[in-house]
This record gives sequence, structure tokens and C-alpha cells, in this order.
Amino acid sequence: MPIFPPKRKSQAKKDDPTNGVIPSISDITTNTSAPNTNSSAVTNSSRPSSFSSSSSRRSTASSSNGDSRVDPPKLIFHCQLAHGSPTGLIAGFSNVRELYQKIADCFEIPVPTILFCTLNTHKIDMSQLLGGQIGLTDFIFAHVKGQAKEIDIVKSEAALGLTITDNGAG
Repeated sequence: MPIFPPKRKSQAKKDDPTNGVIPSISDITTNTSAPNTNSSAVTNSSRPSSFSSSSSRRSTASSSNGDSRVDPPKLIFHCQLAHGSPTGLIAGFSNVRELYQKIADCFEIPVPTILFCTLNTHKIDMSQLLGGQIGLTDFIFAHVKGQAKEIDIVKSEAALGLTITDNGAG
């Protein structure tokens, strides 16, 4: 079975609003009784509209001088929790706060539980911390807080030999 439907010779008039649109296979079989007069509802298939059209369907924005430009593609990054999880797809953020919110929404965790993110490694590697730039092929690993433990320490000597500090980050 071919990926694209075969091209049909157009019998439409030049003033037809659907001129140049090749319907998908499901449109040919389901819409044979009535022609499609609505140009916004061209296909009902599950495939993207770019597969059903012979003309370019990219969204363009016109500037004041008449030039048209193609909108940049939406950047999508892969993300996992560092201790293991399915891979999530993160998109539509412009700063670290929005990134953390998108990660929290993807994995259904509260935002304050995310401690930091590393790029391309699940290990705690301070040289791989998420900084100012993310590459297009970078894999984001989110490190989250674990379960809090309460321990009892019994001091039996004059000096304990252990220094515990708090940096205020939790």
C-alpha cells in the first residue's frame, strides 16, 4: 500500500476553493456522494493535512513590507526522571521556570520536588547541569526529591566526627 494516495487529474474549475487539494483515501470513500464545499474541512483522516495536500500548507505570517515567512517549527525535547521513568516529550517553554512546570505537568509531580536537571546523563554530574542553552538533540533528566527519612543518632563518644550542613535548598 503506498504511503501517499495516488494523484488524480483535477477536473475542478480554477475558481473552485478546493482546487489543488488531493483528498485522502478515507475522503474518497466517504465523501463520494457530496462534494466538499468547505475549504477548511478538507480531510477527515488521521494523517496530518500536509499529506493530503499537493500545495504547501505551512502557516505563514505576512509582514508590513509584503514578505511572507514560515513560522519556526515547534521544538520538542525528550525528558525522563533521573531515577527512571517513561520518556516524556516537553515543548512550548521559554525559560527554566516554564520548563520545570512542563516537566511537572508531564510526570504529574509538584514543581517544588524538582531539584535540578542534567543534560544527556541521569547521573549527578555538575558539568552537565542544565544551563543557558539546550541543544536540539539534548535529553533532559529531571532530578527530584526523594522520600524524607527520619533517623536517630546516638552519641557515645566525645566527638561525633560528622558534619551536617544545610544550604537552605531543602
